[in-house]
Amino acid sequence: MPAPGPLGRNLVANVEYLRQVRGLSLRKLSAGLEAIGRPIPPLGLFRLVHGERRVDVDELVALAEVLEVTPDVLLSPPGAVRAAPGPVPAVLREARNLVSRIEDLLEAADDPGGGADRALRRVQIELEELLDDRARPGAA
Repeated sequence: MPAPGPLGRNLVANVEYLRQVRGLSLRKLSAGLEAIGRPIPPLGLFRLVHGERRVDVDELVALAEVLEVTPDVLLSPPGAVRAAPGPVPAVLREARNLVSRIEDLLEAADDPGGGADRALRRVQIELEELLDDRARPGAA
């Protein structure tokens, strides 16, 4: 297999850095990937971090999700990841929470009493408040 190129090396360095910062062993990272439906066994992750395995686009997105960053962060030069602000993972967790709630509510859209509509409106208000809080000067 050819040696990883510059983006591949960035990916390896950033996965290793974020894995360590988050306190994830290869086994825990593998379990996280399995939980979201994109499994990579621990041996595959070992090979990845040693430049012996490539990552496809779907795996890149899954790694980013489990490591609580965006895919572009994993491809960034390693110094940029170390300098990235801390609140991003919390915002991503909140966004995932809201998306999950909206999906649940949309599945219940057959609700004749209109409960789904009211619940979706509450989620919309919460999202608007979250975005307003983030837009305020001095907000994290």
